[in-house]
Amino acid sequence: MRRGRYRIFLLLLLPAVLLAFSLLWPYLRRREEKFRIACGEDLASRLFMELIEEQRDVDAVADPTVFGDCCGSYAMMSLVTGELDAALLCEDAAEKLRSLREDYVELGVIARDTDVLALAEAGREIRRIGYMNQRDTQRRSLEAAYPSAELFPMSPSALPTALFGGEIDAAVLDLGTALSLSLPLRKLGEGTVSAVLVAREDCLKKKAFQKLLSDYEKKLPELSNEREITGLLSHYMREDEITKEKREQWKAMGPSFESLREGREGRGG
Repeated sequence: MRRGRYRIFLLLLLPAVLLAFSLLWPYLRRREEKFRIACGEDLASRLFMELIEEQRDVDAVADPTVFGDCCGSYAMMSLVTGELDAALLCEDAAEKLRSLREDYVELGVIARDTDVLALAEAGREIRRIGYMNQRDTQRRSLEAAYPSAELFPMSPSALPTALFGGEIDAAVLDLGTALSLSLPLRKLGEGTVSAVLVAREDCLKKKAFQKLLSDYEKKLPELSNEREITGLLSHYMREDEITKEKREQWKAMGPSFESLREGREGRGG
């Protein structure tokens, strides 16, 4: 008798389990497809944030306390532990990450010349320069261009304060930040890599990531027009503050965003 009741119970329970699974399956599939990418506060990250806003299956992790300094230990830990699928990093952070995790690959350069040298005053002799902490690439560029200057590594958020406080004569800043502060600018170099994209190999085929890369490639031809420049700079200042002079400064610094297509094709992406 009990065995018969047990069979009836199982027969009644089975449809409920199947129904619950059918309802949960789309959610589980979406969760598996979800893609998490770390973005900082630089121009390359601002561009990707715009693209990500329209995507349901991509989470942008953009906490400035974590990824404002991509070379920081907290940011690196989040990547090394596999919490994130991809990130926009400087060359130095990307190299460090790949030395710690072999399953991360560098897909290519995203931005060049979006880091610039901001001056406290146009005519002041440059004796002390602040640059972004743990950025060996920046340090080498500065050593070559300003061999007699003292160099001070700092967190990116501390550089403007040190510059306006008179502690340093110049600072390496993100171009958008530098323009928002209305400072005299110099190029840091010619064709200097500012940001690269790295991603875990097992995530390269995710549809959400492929869509993000496709949207990025479609956006590239538009990034030289005034409307798009204004749009990117509006993340740093009000639109009425984006003057013709600042747009001219932008053009003089020559920032560029690059296609990843060649690197992806080389990997069969």
